[in-house]
This record gives sequence, structure tokens and C-alpha cells, in this order.
Amino acid sequence: MSTRWRSWIAVADVVVLGAAMGLVFLRSAQPISVDEAVRRYRETQPTVSDVKVRPTRPSRSTDHPAVLQGPTTPKASPKETRSRAAGSPGAPTLPGEGVYVYGTSGWEQVSMPGGRHDYPASTTITVRHAGCGVTTRWDALVERWDERETCPSAEGEQLRSLTSYHEFFRHGERLVYRCRAGSMARPSTAQARARWSGACDSDGSAARFQGVVIGRERLSVGGRQVETVHIRVDTSISGDTTGTNVHEDWLLPDSGLLIREISITDADVRGPFGTVHYKEHYELALASLEPRT
Repeated sequence: MSTRWRSWIAVADVVVLGAAMGLVFLRSAQPISVDEAVRRYRETQPTVSDVKVRPTRPSRSTDHPAVLQGPTTPKASPKETRSRAAGSPGAPTLPGEGVYVYGTSGWEQVSMPGGRHDYPASTTITVRHAGCGVTTRWDALVERWDERETCPSAEGEQLRSLTSYHEFFRHGERLVYRCRAGSMARPSTAQARARWSGACDSDGSAARFQGVVIGRERLSVGGRQVETVHIRVDTSISGDTTGTNVHEDWLLPDSGLLIREISITDADVRGPFGTVHYKEHYELALASLEPRT
């Protein structure tokens, strides 16, 4: 669900004209360091006085440090207060705020000369308690990032919105998908073969997806064994862009923190000069359960 652009007219114009005149100046893709991601996170964090604290259900899990616990003392640090503020009675536990580092392999490319970005060995996902629940932002490159907003509920993690950014040949495209009520990022049940569906729409494009729980698996994170829920989501894209995305996620059962991900996208983008083909394939593996803050 991460490869939708409203228009490729500007890209096609630049590439065709530049190739004809020898004026296409390619710029190497720019990674975003962990320190830079942490700096951005700190700059956008609210102070404790900005947060209205609401009670949250204590977590039953003490399996890992990334799971937030319910309030146990009236004297909370600003970081703890921000974490608790995002909860609501009966809602699932939220992942801890901060910058998580993932070992990364993968790439994206378009069917144009020079249209390939290789991802760095480490990328980050920044978790914030905001909006109706949680926003997460994956920074692969300056030219490539995704952000989504989810809302905890008794039924599971509701998907509110998806934002995707891609930049090729100095032309950037930011596309926002708004998801329909009832669209699930993951269900509350971890029962194998449990299924769900959802729909998200943007200007000119539509994404429809089906999810299934594969089962529970134990993975190692920084030498520590954790139990995860393995899910798979198949997405079909129509409209200005047509194609598919398949991603498999391994998540902590309580908080939904991403432990591992494999994502494959294959799409065609129609333009006035023909069809541009886009592919992306990447894998993420969490390096530590402790976020940087």
C-alpha cells in the first residue's frame, strides 16, 4: 500500500526532456541516520503540561521492556505521562514511544534509467502517541518514507490513515490515504486463520486489503527471545495506479510493536508516455526492544 502517486506527468516530462538534452542530473539517495531520527523525535515531543492524562488498563505482559504498564504511582516522569496519555479504558496496550532501529535490506525502483534506490543497512521507525492512538513513521531515505495512524479498540488496531512519500529524479510525491471505518491493521485475536479486511482511498486511487493471522512464532531481538503474532496482508491497488502489495509482519501480541517485516510491491503507473513500472522489496528486523528517546 505504499506506492501510490497521483500523477507521473511531471516525472515523465523531466525524464524525457532531460534524456534528450543531456540534462538529467541524478542525485544519490540520502539515508536518514538514527541520530537524525532521534533529533526529530525530540523536537516534536510535547511537554508534560501539554498532555491530558487518562487512565489505561494495566498490561498483563512483563515479557519485554517495550510494553507499557498501567499507572502505578501518581508521580510519573514526562516520558511515562506521555505514554499513558495515549491509552483509554479497555484499549490494547500501546508500544513505547521513541525511535526503533531496524536492520534493513531492500530497494525500490522504477523502469527508467537510474531509477533505483538501495536502502541502507539500518532504518528507523518512530512511534508517537498522537491522534486517536499511535502514529508510526518508517524513514528509509530522505526520498522514501511511510507514515500511518492507528486507533486502539476492543476489536483490534483500527487503521485511520496512510501517508506515503517517494522521490525520483528530484520529483517528490506525497499521497495520503484515508481509511474507512472498520478497516483493521490487526485484530485483537491472535487465533490462527483469523481474517479481516479494510479499504483506504486517496485522490484517484483505492486500496483494498485482506489480512490473515498465520500464527504465533518466537523470534530473537538483540539476543532476547520474544513471542510474536505472524500476520499477512494482501493489498490490491486500483485507479491511477494498479498493482499489488504483500507484506508479512511479526508483532508483539499486546502492543503490536513491529518485530519483523517483509514487504513486496509490484505496480504499474500509467502516464502520457506509457506505463511506468514500480517495484519495491524490503525486509526489516528490530535490533532492540528499547527505543531511543
